[in-house]
Parts: sequence; C-alpha cells; structure tokens
Amino acid sequence: MSWILKKTGPPSAAATCAALKTNIADNKFSLVYFGAETDALYTGTHVPFAERNDKIRFYHADAACGTEYGVTAPGIVFFR
Repeated sequence: MSWILKKTGPPSAAATCAALKTNIADNKFSLVYFGAETDALYTGTHVPFAERNDKIRFYHADAACGTEYGVTAPGIVFFR
C-alpha cells in the first residue's frame, strides 16, 4: 500500500513536528528535509531523490521543527 501511495502522491509528505515523531517511529527508514520548500536543497536534492527511491519514506517540515533534532535549516536528516 505504501508503494502505491508513494507512486501516486507527492514524493515527500509535509509533516508537523508531532506527526513527524510518529512517522519516524512507524517507518524503518525516513529522510526528512527541514526548511522552506522553496530552498534549492529541497527542490534540487530532496525531491528528485524522493522521486527515485521507493524504500525510504520522505517527509519535509519547517525549520523550527528541525531545531528539535539539532538541525540548522535548511538540512536533511536520515532516521533509522
């Protein structure tokens, strides 16, 4: 089911900080971008990688959420 959703929906799902904690816990591998969706790291790196990879769940959240994980935005973190 997650494969179908991945192929038919957006490559990276927007998440709040609260939802992100649950999503990270529920998935074996998660890659999260913290920052603005207009940033080159998001549009040029995160989204293209998310479009090509089916084994990792991709999320994006605002920069403020990144501070909870020690990330200076923009930034990408891999959770396992």
